Amino acid sequence: MIDTTTWLGKLIEEKDLTDQVYRVDVGGLTHFIEAEFLYERILSASKREQEVIKYSLMCIDFTYGDIASYFQHLAKKYIETNFQGGFYDE
Repeated sequence: MIDTTTWLGKLIEEKDLTDQVYRVDVGGLTHFIEAEFLYERILSASKREQEVIKYSLMCIDFTYGDIASYFQHLAKKYIETNFQGGFYDE
């Protein structure tokens, strides 16, 4: 079985998402996450989390879904998880 690092790298290149920047609006602030940063976070996640992300991406790709939207979702969840409190009193 192909490892997640290799598989994810090939998928990102194939879908031309290498230079993508994800805009996330949360709590009245706008954040920008570069694709490379997001992919590094995925690869530093636990093996179980990587498997779930890989499975989700495989399902999206198989059904000709929008992979960039899934990465946008992951970027938003990253911001929501890591920047709680302060300005985020919603």
